[in-house]
Amino acid sequence: MSDIEHIVLWPFKNTSDLEFAAQAIKSTVGKARHDGEPYVLSVKCGTTRPSPPVRSRGFNLASIIRFRTDDDRSYFVKEDPAHKELVGLVKDKLASDILVLDFIDGAVEHIPTTAC
Repeated sequence: MSDIEHIVLWPFKNTSDLEFAAQAIKSTVGKARHDGEPYVLSVKCGTTRPSPPVRSRGFNLASIIRFRTDDDRSYFVKEDPAHKELVGLVKDKLASDILVLDFIDGAVEHIPTTAC
């Protein structure tokens, strides 16, 4: 099975918060540990480039966090203190809800919406 890419689109209220948010994402994800060991394969973060601009729907920052397994992704989202720290740092700066997608290259399968 391919790695899992956890894609998050972020709608920050103020573009002046984008640099802070990008650094917060990279630094907190960089601290992620499971049983004392790093388990995040990579993290990327940057401003979005809507094409065309009217289609951005307010999402102005994107992050991609890569995990080896779904268990690793699930641990990060549900239990890792680094994720909780990240939420605390950026939550009040968001204009609306984030959009989250998990992507596996080559996977074409039906996943019930109740599975999330």
